[in-house]
Amino acid sequence: MANGDVFRLSVEGHYALESITVNNVLWFQQVSAAPLANEAQLLADDFKNNIIGGIGQAPRNCQSPDFVYDLIRVQRMLFTYDAPVSSAFGPPVQVGSALDDPRFPIPTVCCLVYKLSTGVAGRRHRGRLFLGGFGCQAAGNTINPMSDRARWSAAFMVAMNAYMQRIKDRYNGTTIIDAPSGYKARWGIYSHAIGGSSPPFNVSGFQNISSFSTDGIVRVQRRREYGRGV
Repeated sequence: MANGDVFRLSVEGHYALESITVNNVLWFQQVSAAPLANEAQLLADDFKNNIIGGIGQAPRNCQSPDFVYDLIRVQRMLFTYDAPVSSAFGPPVQVGSALDDPRFPIPTVCCLVYKLSTGVAGRRHRGRLFLGGFGCQAAGNTINPMSDRARWSAAFMVAMNAYMQRIKDRYNGTTIIDAPSGYKARWGIYSHAIGGSSPPFNVSGFQNISSFSTDGIVRVQRRREYGRGV
């Protein structure tokens, strides 16, 4: 448990009406001066409370109530995988199930895709983040169907860009996540081509995110296996 350790954080959820499980994976590196005994749990709780439950309301307000967040799962990557820890959400909210319900989600593969850049060219030095689960009513208010390729509205993009910036600001290597502990982390990507896809892992695979961008087009997320999703 030392400065420089890499953590794999997955945001897990599901579509209650369709029984489809989805998640996103984000990567973090500890930059605290001193090792602690519970870094993974600190990160899991902080992300749940301050990103999804707190300042992450921009996407949540546009997502269908049918999309339910289940838990945040964090795993340290060293010479092997540490046992994962998790931070669970409360019970899901019961919602209507009629097909014409405005809260019913648009197709689950439709999402807003952010490109994560480390400032270095090449596939090994960039990542992606998928945001989806949008309700029909929200989509109707924020998508221009008359464009040659449907785009999210400018107002929607302003809100989503602000959300992404808040993640970047909170995990920037200088912010203390939990003041009494002095724990700090930074957000980045992890390249399996550089750091390895199986133990032992090389911390050189972790790279800081310098910027993020999106073209604003409603994209189709085709790969639904574990580790890819909303």
